[in-house]
Amino acid sequence: MPAPHNNLSSPDQLIKLNMKNTILTAIAFSLTLFISSCKISGNDTNISNASLTDNLIGNPAIPTTWRVTYFLYNGVDETGNYAGYNFVFSTSNVVKATNSGTIVSGSWIVAADNTGVKLQLTFLSPVNFTKISQDWKAIESTTVKTRLQNGNDYLTFEQ
Repeated sequence: MPAPHNNLSSPDQLIKLNMKNTILTAIAFSLTLFISSCKISGNDTNISNASLTDNLIGNPAIPTTWRVTYFLYNGVDETGNYAGYNFVFSTSNVVKATNSGTIVSGSWIVAADNTGVKLQLTFLSPVNFTKISQDWKAIESTTVKTRLQNGNDYLTFEQ
């Protein structure tokens, strides 16, 4: 008895083969989209200059007040040095930290480079504030929390 013959020229077999290829192509395309939408690491963010700036300033008519809730500097938790200070970022790129009548003024700017969106904070004094004067990479930014990183240093502002 002769071996069965595959006749790909019959319309039914061509339709089945075409449907099979279409389904496999759709599955491959869906997997590619799914994989490309996944985050690769915890530092992969979708923060833009505008979103970080808008989050820090809030509504310019009603100043948004931020507090330092975490500051790790050279492996030491220095959050306590900023207890009681309320930070306000203005549209004129001035940042003011106020605590019981004491006002510490500095400057800030948001910019992007090839590593992401950055917040540049600059305070000339006192010493505790010069420590947060760094070029911080934004790793999280919402309307109530901003997390920043510079190497092994971390700074978090919360409302």
